[in-house]
Amino acid sequence: MIETFVASVGDGLAMGIKTVDFSTIQIDCGTQQDAQTAVNVSLCRLRPRVFILSHFHLDHYNGLFAWGPENPPLSIQDVYFPRLPDMADQKEYANCILALNRRLMGDDSGVMEVDFRRAIKRINGGRPFRYCPLSKGDSFTVGSSVFNVLWPPPKVTLDGGANGVSRAIQLFHEALQVDERLKQAYEQITSSDFHNPYLIQEEEEACGQVEPIEHGAVMKPVHNAHERLPLKLKAANEALRSAANKMSLCFIEDNRFLFMGDLTKAEIPLLVQELKVLGRTHFSVLITPHHGTHWHNSLNNLHCRWALSSVGPKLVGKTWPDFRNIAHEHLVTHFTGHICLSATARRMCHPGESWSCGREW
Repeated sequence: MIETFVASVGDGLAMGIKTVDFSTIQIDCGTQQDAQTAVNVSLCRLRPRVFILSHFHLDHYNGLFAWGPENPPLSIQDVYFPRLPDMADQKEYANCILALNRRLMGDDSGVMEVDFRRAIKRINGGRPFRYCPLSKGDSFTVGSSVFNVLWPPPKVTLDGGANGVSRAIQLFHEALQVDERLKQAYEQITSSDFHNPYLIQEEEEACGQVEPIEHGAVMKPVHNAHERLPLKLKAANEALRSAANKMSLCFIEDNRFLFMGDLTKAEIPLLVQELKVLGRTHFSVLITPHHGTHWHNSLNNLHCRWALSSVGPKLVGKTWPDFRNIAHEHLVTHFTGHICLSATARRMCHPGESWSCGREW
């Protein structure tokens, strides 16, 4: 990794890294504010060969659905995303996640993994691409750069965090009893002819004809923004989102780059311990967990040149100041705007400028 770019997209993440042989990797493309911004300021500029999705939360990938026909197609060759760990309630957890998203976002965007891959196909102009789910122990190579995956684990037990999944499933079924639309979505997802994409692990084949996706469909939730959702539905949504954070993708490239995804306080010390075992505690760039809003004291074992937090107006007040203690500089996009880093320097970017340190992306 020789360059890092983090776009200022508000509360969300849309960033890119460039390897030593100038291959461009995009990590996430989403925001809680305007999804079109994530497209304009990152995907259109970076034009990546590789796309990595850290986890299936809209603020990390909804920009893909704002890609319009006016944008020239990309040539994404490889797509990576976190593998759903093997656990006792794996299938039911997947059903709950899909049903809840269908309830809140509608049929066109309720099935996250299907929409994600269809969006990549559309962005690619129908060109085939490979995709691969990843978990701890896996690695992937881009050019001459090797990235090692540290999270999520291939298997999760009750002692290892699956109790949070079980609790989320319990809350979901309680919400089923009070929300008829959620019940309908769940029945559709669990019908015998429904193909659950979250459990698919095989490699993508040639895309062929791209199925059209309505421009911006993901930004049209079926419930009114002012709708008062049942308390049990809100509780189930929060619990399932928290469980998804626990399975966020985390990876390193040597001592250059550490990406911590949206890990929660419970998983951070486990990851830090793994880094200590590997002898990887010093990094050039750290992407802070959950946009800099999650902290655990075990992070004091790490040191970095730059700690980067992609955060906007909703979450900036929750950013932990402690990251300043483990980094020479802690940069927050809400205050700095777009961030460009090279191996030796950093500068702020403004619209219309070159988006790398001395070279075009």
